[in-house]
Amino acid sequence: MIGFLQGVNKGSIDQKKMIVLTELGIGYEVNVSEKLMQQEHVQFYVSCILKENSQDLYGFASLEEKKIFELLLSVNGVGPKSAFALMGFYESSELINYILMGDAAALKKAPGIGAKASQQIILDLEKKIKTLAIEPSAGLSDPLFEGLEVLRQLGFKDQEVLPALKAKMSHFDGKIELLVKEVLKEIRN
Repeated sequence: MIGFLQGVNKGSIDQKKMIVLTELGIGYEVNVSEKLMQQEHVQFYVSCILKENSQDLYGFASLEEKKIFELLLSVNGVGPKSAFALMGFYESSELINYILMGDAAALKKAPGIGAKASQQIILDLEKKIKTLAIEPSAGLSDPLFEGLEVLRQLGFKDQEVLPALKAKMSHFDGKIELLVKEVLKEIRN
């Protein structure tokens, strides 16, 4: 199974597929995002989808993106094209936020994702994302994850504090300390 490719972009077949020529002289046809399509020398993580009559490769700039794509494929009703479209529509950190916050309306904005699929993605992936410890690369600039990390350090489990944290996000004023205090008040009542 192919997990990583490095080579030269030898041109695109269409707007979403490129031919990658490796040092061994083998050319692979890979589905990639627009930003990867612009690079001459490429390297990316690959997810290989085998079907009865085809083999498709999907390339990602980071291992985290590949993991998220493969998680999306585990959702009933979400195929490779829909999952890849969703990955191209949102950054990984945004996608994780929407799933953890249960924001089906945001997921539904991506091409190929309807109301039923967006609900199913949230239902199936919310717990998986927490257990795999996949978090956005946005780090400290993301108040939801910064607040969650502070509460984890205080000894709380995600499932104990995440509902209260999500509820308090609508009133977030930019101070993580106040956000955490509000969450602590709510869970202690």
